[in-house]
Amino acid sequence: MLFLYKINPKNRVIQFATYFSVLFFIAFFLFILRNKIPDFLSIVLANTSFAVGTISLYIAIKASLKLDSKWHVRDWIPILVIFVGFFIFTYASFSFNTRIVIYCLFATVYFSLMGWLFWVYGLKQFKLFDFMSILLFIYGAIAFLSVMIYANIEAISTYYFSNTSFIMYLPNIFYLLLNFWTVALVKYRIKNESYTPH
Repeated sequence: MLFLYKINPKNRVIQFATYFSVLFFIAFFLFILRNKIPDFLSIVLANTSFAVGTISLYIAIKASLKLDSKWHVRDWIPILVIFVGFFIFTYASFSFNTRIVIYCLFATVYFSLMGWLFWVYGLKQFKLFDFMSILLFIYGAIAFLSVMIYANIEAISTYYFSNTSFIMYLPNIFYLLLNFWTVALVKYRIKNESYTPH
């Protein structure tokens, strides 16, 4: 992805898809270092990076569908909510389940929006790809909604990797698929269309 960005930095699909990939890599790296580095880095900053990466992907999708693909001030609002929420429920009033609910609500909304964009604004020449994209994001939204509901019912271990419930692994499967899908989004669309940045 970085290679594609270097050779075509003005293409907004590549630009924001690269931001997504880099931010998710940083977030995941911080996340797996939980209990080895300060909580501010592995919890607050990691989840904030996930949020910024998610919105970057949202903008990349809008660009691929020929929609407004600029970063607006309003895009910082959910990021601020994630940052403040995770800070409060890590330091001021510790609640692991509440942190999960906050992030899952954010993810459910945004991945639903991404699927909706493909449903409403999908391009005819990419009909099959866009349909597969809708299915992927429906799965993502359902995965995070399921975890959010589960977090309201069960007490979840603060050590994420010790949770054995299949529900807790649904988002991980989604993120794995999403990374492959992002590469396909960039390579397939850029290869098969003449794209003019907005």
